[in-house]
Amino acid sequence: TSTEASSIVEKWYPDTVNGVSTCSYGTDYSQSYDAYGWLYDDEVDENGEVIKSGEQKCCEDFNLSCRLKFIVKEDMWYPVYVNGERDCDYGNEYPSSYSVATEMLFDSEIECCQKFELSHCIPKEPAWFPKMNDDGSKACVYEVPPSELSSSLEFSEREDCCAMFAEACPTTTLPTTTTPRPAIETPP
Repeated sequence: TSTEASSIVEKWYPDTVNGVSTCSYGTDYSQSYDAYGWLYDDEVDENGEVIKSGEQKCCEDFNLSCRLKFIVKEDMWYPVYVNGERDCDYGNEYPSSYSVATEMLFDSEIECCQKFELSHCIPKEPAWFPKMNDDGSKACVYEVPPSELSSSLEFSEREDCCAMFAEACPTTTLPTTTTPRPAIETPP
């Protein structure tokens, strides 16, 4: 009847296709599947991003070989939310809807950070800044500063770093006296 047809919505469900057990998507399932808990939707997070697809949940519940489609995923960089903040993570636990084509998977952290304008993980340019040496002394060095370093401690010129942190730029003075050279005797 038309009422029954209108209540059926597309879902993932266990199926047999050409004699092979798999999970299919559509409305061609028995209505009793709902009572058994055999109908699956995508699981999404608070931002609407797919965490686990309905296909994945169906295949896992029925231990079907279709699982291999999403278990064997290449490790890539991808965007995540951590404590409500966007970040980039590395691994293969990204949603199955993510792909290189949708610009959600990246070969490097820098590419991911640049795409989502995450300044906290985009490498800084080299600068002069005070740094503690292994022996406990300080030095003004020119290198890429650590990401946790305040930008107020970064300088474009060594002299500016030294002016702020004099102990990081010890001066050495040369002796003011000279040692006389030995006289060179010329043969007769």
